[in-house]
Amino acid sequence: MSKINKVKYTREALLALMGGTVLLISGCTGSEDSTTAADLNQVTANEGLLMSTASPWRTDTDRWSATRLLKAALVDKPVEGEAGYITDAFAASANKIIEADMAYKGALASLTPLQIASTQSDDDYNWNEYGLITGDTLAGWIDNWTTSKSALATPLTGKLVILQTGSGPAGYEYIKPDGINVVTYKATEWVQTRDNGVVLTKSMVPDGRSMDTFLKKYDIDPVNDMIVCAMGTGGAGQAMRAGRCWYMFRYWGVKAANLAVLNGGNDWVATNTALDISYFDTTASTPTWGGTDTIATLPDHNFALQATLEDMMNVVPDTDTNLLSDGVFIWDARSTNQYSPTGDSDFQSGAVQGHPNGALVLPFNNLLNSAEGYTYKTKAELDGYMTGATNGFMDSTLGYVGANGYQVGDVIYTYCETTYRAMITGFASASILGLPTRYYDGAMTEWHSVSAAPAITSYTTVSSGGSSGGASIPANPCG
Repeated sequence: MSKINKVKYTREALLALMGGTVLLISGCTGSEDSTTAADLNQVTANEGLLMSTASPWRTDTDRWSATRLLKAALVDKPVEGEAGYITDAFAASANKIIEADMAYKGALASLTPLQIASTQSDDDYNWNEYGLITGDTLAGWIDNWTTSKSALATPLTGKLVILQTGSGPAGYEYIKPDGINVVTYKATEWVQTRDNGVVLTKSMVPDGRSMDTFLKKYDIDPVNDMIVCAMGTGGAGQAMRAGRCWYMFRYWGVKAANLAVLNGGNDWVATNTALDISYFDTTASTPTWGGTDTIATLPDHNFALQATLEDMMNVVPDTDTNLLSDGVFIWDARSTNQYSPTGDSDFQSGAVQGHPNGALVLPFNNLLNSAEGYTYKTKAELDGYMTGATNGFMDSTLGYVGANGYQVGDVIYTYCETTYRAMITGFASASILGLPTRYYDGAMTEWHSVSAAPAITSYTTVSSGGSSGGASIPANPCG
């Protein structure tokens, strides 16, 4: 791993500039896409910093001297041997996750992001045989999977495996399995806390051993089965989990033709497609733990789907501008107030605020029809955001950028706080639009962890030495 010789001047640490004071905050929890002080591996008030100000691995700006950084009531810094320990001497292991997965899977040639996203959705989602599929398609498969699987453009020989990220509402709990050709499981094992060689980062793609356990538990043949990721109850969080299901399998090398995401929650699908209420049951299949296949049976891997910390530091520009000729497009899937906070009221969601230089924001929820079962918007609507024909992407001024957003040929790097919301944006760009896409899986949780600026974890009025004034933080930041 080559050493990066300069600090990237990102906005991640410039959260709210009130009277010359830099504010960073975390602590409101309640969903998997939120960050606690422990997640950020904070340091003591006496030491004050995470990374040394001289470290080439810092991800925050260098425009604020150590004497002006807030030293609030922070949790203890882990020591060597404890989870979350941070060291500056990690040049040989900063990509530990990819290296570990490569060692487990074997040193195969990884496909490029463009190759991974080389196929795109039909304009009419009903015609898709993989990627985003509709209830009409799934109903046809269930009716006669033996015939359907052999008639696919890429014929399959295995089962139809439906993985619901949760149960559906009453009457639509689970897509009905037959126990032979069609099985439906409720599964939850989409993420894992992993060591990237610097810090422990939560909500990362599962490692090889966990994937093999998953295949064994649900008796999945990753080469011959059709795997359908479904929400159960329609919702933003469940749509994110279905996206992580797709990403997990694609990362480890399951071919696109073996993998689908059902468009919409169970009850919406049942009332708007051929997959009506007769296709649902109150119970799911029971895991057999009888699977014999492993990820070793997959001929390829798609590890390039994950952008590492080093990858991000290499592509983030020195100024907070989306460069139009660098072949890079950085997509923040969070809310605008998390992306570019303007005052204390923006620090109420528990997110790690601010953004890396050059990132543009288009919140994930813009891509979904929340009133229609959390289905994805049409391909034409999604494409309109990318071309700028539809106002969507904004820069740090929160002004629309129009055609100065995504450029043809750009590789998309998408993230949020823990890359849950970015599963929506990444699935849309890679699987629906067929654009080269990488997920910064470590996301703002990891990005902030190697910042030299601590996060505030006590919500009291604080001020910084050398500043012209203090900054007031709400006593109840969550509410």
